Amino acid sequence: MSLQIADLKTDREWSAATSVKKQEFYDLLTWFSKGYLAIYTISIEKIQENLKQEFSFSTYQELLFFVLFTLKNPTTYDVNGIIFGISQSASEQNFKKGLLILKKAIELAQQLPTQSFSDEQALVAFVNQHKKLKIDVTEIAVQRPKDKVKQKSLYSGKKKDILVNP
Repeated sequence: MSLQIADLKTDREWSAATSVKKQEFYDLLTWFSKGYLAIYTISIEKIQENLKQEFSFSTYQELLFFVLFTLKNPTTYDVNGIIFGISQSASEQNFKKGLLILKKAIELAQQLPTQSFSDEQALVAFVNQHKKLKIDVTEIAVQRPKDKVKQKSLYSGKKKDILVNP
């Protein structure tokens, strides 16, 4: 048994499997196919024709579904292989390939978040261009060093509110 897109009937099922509703999936699919072409410069159909072999996921739609499903439902590549009826190595290879294409698609749609700035002026210019900003403030655990000097350099102090001078 292999999971198929046709198995999804409602938006609830689409969201449970991929984190997006059906229409959002097909909107993203347009960009995903553009991302594929931007990276490989030839369509998925032409590549299969030229190689004279069928891929594990022979359409953009199948590959995007696989990637979104894997992101929403993280498992091992072995389990993903069972779910989709492919080998563990094909699962890993297709996920990595699809993730690269998805990132390119999001970049082409100009929806990729800005992750770094060259200097303070670039940051200020960016902030001034946008009315709303989303900032990821997730804390990342750091192994506490045994050396007291290194400990002090990593210690942020007690959590306090940040005061902004008007």
